[in-house]
Amino acid sequence: DVKSTIRRAYGEEFEQARQTEPYRRLEELWQAKAAYVERAEEACVKAEELITAARHPAVAPRETASPGGYVSENHAWENINVIENDFLRVEVDGGQGGIVSLVDKTTGREWVGKGSKEPFAGYRYDLYSARDIAEFMRSYGLFLQDWFVQDFGKAGYPEDSEHVTAFARDFGIDKVTWEGGASLTLAGGRLSPGGSGYIKVPGQQIDIIFRLSGAPWLDIEYRVSNKVATPLAESAVVSFPLNLPKATYRLGQTGSVIDPVRDVAAGANRSLWCVDNWVYTSDDRYGLGIIPVDMPLVSLGSVGIFEFDPERVPGGSTVYSHLFNTQWGTNFPQWLEGDFTFRVRFVPERGEWRGWRVGAVQHALWDVANDTTRQAAKSTRLPERGQVIVLPSGWVLLAVRPRHDGEGAIVRFWDQLGLARTLPVSILGPVSEVWKCDLMERPREQLQLVESALPGYVTVELNLEPHAVETLWVSFARTREDGEG
Repeated sequence: DVKSTIRRAYGEEFEQARQTEPYRRLEELWQAKAAYVERAEEACVKAEELITAARHPAVAPRETASPGGYVSENHAWENINVIENDFLRVEVDGGQGGIVSLVDKTTGREWVGKGSKEPFAGYRYDLYSARDIAEFMRSYGLFLQDWFVQDFGKAGYPEDSEHVTAFARDFGIDKVTWEGGASLTLAGGRLSPGGSGYIKVPGQQIDIIFRLSGAPWLDIEYRVSNKVATPLAESAVVSFPLNLPKATYRLGQTGSVIDPVRDVAAGANRSLWCVDNWVYTSDDRYGLGIIPVDMPLVSLGSVGIFEFDPERVPGGSTVYSHLFNTQWGTNFPQWLEGDFTFRVRFVPERGEWRGWRVGAVQHALWDVANDTTRQAAKSTRLPERGQVIVLPSGWVLLAVRPRHDGEGAIVRFWDQLGLARTLPVSILGPVSEVWKCDLMERPREQLQLVESALPGYVTVELNLEPHAVETLWVSFARTREDGEG
């Protein structure tokens, strides 16, 4: 708890304070928490690499890199700032620091909104002033008690501080192509210092990588290097000013999908949302999903940091995917430094949200789920390739793992569409039993096995309620080859 641990210091005093025991102890605590998460991520990455290596023999990509690494946009190589596949065409501008054209070839739709001062998919950095913080506390709080000021404000914050907004610009461009894909790297972008006195944009270098494969989506990676710590409140976001004048939104959240205009309780926050995998926006004709892979916080129409208006109607045509911020005064790091990586997936679509490919976000989960199910059924000699669990569109796989207290696998999924209907689930066999379970994974109802239209699969059917979360226990049959009956 920061408010009971340190006395906040600003300006030149900040670096001096960081050498004291209370500050060092606090930073060590933050580092320990980060290391715990990093170890979990490393274990997950290793598991995914082993799974991929076992199923897909390594093939070295045939790369055609630009000579000398970074090249300017007027290099003789034609279209150095453009990549495309069968679905998308992406054009970037290193000077502006973002995408200047993103065309969905299947519809002809240009997704980059014109007239915005913010670069599309660009890196935006803000420092917040004492006025920003004071106005937020007055709008959000009723009694400005000490604990409230410490948790939602910044005690001792410099009163003459200024709000500074900066964008990463003036990048070099590097283009790489290989069989089945291509990437563009905006490299070496920096933020120009602004303000006066102690108000100075902290040093940091930005690289943005845009990747296309054979799929109908764009993967974007943001690398922040050598970020310098500051005690001032800060945020970094990715802005997507869309060519969608009458945008409506849906936010994927755990076990539900919400409309931020109609589904937010009276008096509640209408500026920031944590999403479970995705934001979808459309005008009923065209739509797209934005999937923040590593960071769940998003906002619509404005950045949302130090903003609170209970009467606000979320809208506008700009989506902000948040990379980091230091607004909150408790249980979060109060300054950030070092190197960071963030990923976003951009999925153009057609129509309203119920028709979109939410499975695009599950590219890694399916491989892990298939391998886990094979592990649970390893004595059944399942084929090395092929999807073990097949769900209809609109259902999201949450988890697959071996059963803790017996043989078989536990499978959990939920309905993204919010529609009551019958769900057929196909499972690669041989399968002996499938049970519908409660959330504690206790078997409640044995389901009838029906031969599937998919060769080698069996199908079970469930009658489900809107946004249902369902759990199945799958028991696999042993074969004569395994020494059984």
